[in-house]
Parts: sequence; structure tokens; C-alpha cells
Amino acid sequence: MLVLGIETSQEPGSIALIRDGVCLEECDLSGGKRRGQSLVLEIQELYRRHGISIRETDLIGVGIGPGSFTGLRVGIVAAKGIAYACGIPVGGIPTLRAIVENVPAEIFSVTVAVDAQRDELFLQSFIRETEGWKAISEIEIKAFESWRNELRREETILGPGLLKHRERLDGICRVLDEATGIPRGIAVGSLAVREEFRQTAWEILPLYIRKSAAEETWDKKVKASQGGLTPPEPQVKSD
Repeated sequence: MLVLGIETSQEPGSIALIRDGVCLEECDLSGGKRRGQSLVLEIQELYRRHGISIRETDLIGVGIGPGSFTGLRVGIVAAKGIAYACGIPVGGIPTLRAIVENVPAEIFSVTVAVDAQRDELFLQSFIRETEGWKAISEIEIKAFESWRNELRREETILGPGLLKHRERLDGICRVLDEATGIPRGIAVGSLAVREEFRQTAWEILPLYIRKSAAEETWDKKVKASQGGLTPPEPQVKSD
């Protein structure tokens, strides 16, 4: 089975080509504004380097968030386009589930943190079972300081949401290194083979958890317009 993994929920993002469980190559994507313009070209170049046609792909795994609104749209649109053109299924992998695949084998319980902006985090806890990691909580949003005060010394945490808070976490619990907390294309592609994540190109959607700032602003304007006034056109900005 040939699987393409696409992870764009966090910068810089990465793609991976996996055949029968063996990673042929994983590479980081070009960052910033170039990513939206060049993702498909970078995928095509990845296939070219290995002498493989993109139509040989059996499955695509794509990160669905939570994460960067712009990054998620870029990755999911690319996955949908390739899947639709080639008639192949897609596996939608939550970002926090992909991150936990990086945890060292000797660790059996972790909490993953992704930045939710506004000094808040997306959080989810996992335990390792025989068949792999199992979520033992839903994804929730918490203020960093409130969550920090709840941490216990025996806990292990990781994730990109901790990058700007590491100094405030020193000595409180075990914090895994920064590289471990980055979601990777290889993890997304490897998890996509599981039936629990399998979807069609039409079904795959971003896991936003909360609305974007533009959507929240629009909702406030709509509420303020009650009484017969026509709300202004929404101004959508990328993150």
C-alpha cells in the first residue's frame, strides 16, 4: 500500500511517502505564504524523486487540526483534490493524535498541548495500550495559567503549544523536547491506514474546535444588527 501523509496544521508542516509501512521519504514544507502556493508542487516533486506516479497512491492521510486555520485549509484542500482526482480514500488525523505518536516507548501516559491563542491551549490526554494510544479525554480549551496550576510532578506533557511557556513549566512536571511535540507527515500517513480515520474526499473537514477570529467578529456584528439592520459583509483574514 502506498500512502501519502500531509501535515500542515503547524509550521513548517511536512509530507511523507510510505510504502507498506516503510517511510520512503519525509520532508519539511516551505514555510510562510509559499506553502499554499507550492504544496502540490512539493508533493509532485516528492513522487518524482522516487519514480512513482501520484495515481499509484492507495490512501492519503491528512492532519485535520486543531491548528492554523490557513494551514489546515491548504492541506485538506490538497488532500481532497488528489483524492478526488485519483478516486482514493482519505484518513483524517486529529493533530493531537498525530503528535502523541512521537512519544518515546517508555512513556505510557501524556497530555498534548497545542496553541489556541489568547494564552489558551487545546489539550487532550492519552494512555498507551497494547494496540496503540487511546484518548482518555475530549479535546478541551483551557487558559494556560489555570492548567499550569493543575499539573502534577508525575505528569508528562508535550506539544507545540508549550514552546512559548517552557520557562513557566520548569520543575513542575516532565516536558518532552520540542522536536517530539511537532506533528509529522509520517505519523499522519501511518495512522491513516486505520479504519477509524477513513473518510471520502467529500467527508473530510477541518477540526476547528473554535471559530476563527474573523468568524467570531462576524457573529458579534450579526448580533449587534438585530432589530432590522443589515449586517456588514464579513472580512475574512488568514491567520
